[in-house]
Amino acid sequence: MCEAMQAAADAAASGMVSVVGLDSEKTEQLCATASELSGKRVQIANYLCKGNYTVSGDKEACAKLAEIAKPEFKARMAVPLAVAGAFHTDFMAPAVEKLKEVLA
Repeated sequence: MCEAMQAAADAAASGMVSVVGLDSEKTEQLCATASELSGKRVQIANYLCKGNYTVSGDKEACAKLAEIAKPEFKARMAVPLAVAGAFHTDFMAPAVEKLKEVLA
């Protein structure tokens, strides 16, 4: 299973960012703005708790999101995470068939 997810992560330059200090609606707006400005996808991946979300997406979109989160959206923090890919998103779709085989 890990190999399939790693292969999916390797298929596209992607990552994750921890966003702290915004509500979910504002975090969704932040993702939409970063996606629009970068031309790449980023979305909320984990709703950890009120005011603490992990976003996941294309590396460029994640970088743009981290850049604009504090100055433009007043987030307390936006920290890129040291992960191999955009987990919990459609970026992992290439792993689905292999995972189905393993689970069967």
